[in-house]
Amino acid sequence: MSPHVSPYLPISPPYQVQRTCIDRNISLLGIQKLFEDADTHGSGYLDYLELRNALKYMGIDTSAGGAISILRRYDDSPNGRLDIHEFTELVADLEAGVI
Repeated sequence: MSPHVSPYLPISPPYQVQRTCIDRNISLLGIQKLFEDADTHGSGYLDYLELRNALKYMGIDTSAGGAISILRRYDDSPNGRLDIHEFTELVADLEAGVI
C-alpha cells in the first residue's frame, strides 16, 4: 500500500505525512487537504468519528472515547466539533509532541 493511501478515509494525495510516525512536517496545505477529506459530511467541521479517522490516517489509533477526549481538549467553541483552526492547532501539538 502506498504511504498516501488510507484504508480509513476516501482521500487522495498529496499529504506530506508518514502514517506510522508522528515526527512529520505537515504543510498547511496538507492539513487543509486532510481536514477536507476527513470532513465526510462536508459540514466544515470534524465530529469525533471524522476526527478519529483523521487521527488513524496520521498513525494514531485511538478509541472513540479517546477521540472525544481529544475533540473536547481542542474544541474552543465548544460545540462538539473541530473547525480547521482547531484541527490545525491539534496537528501542531502532535508534531511538537505535546500530546
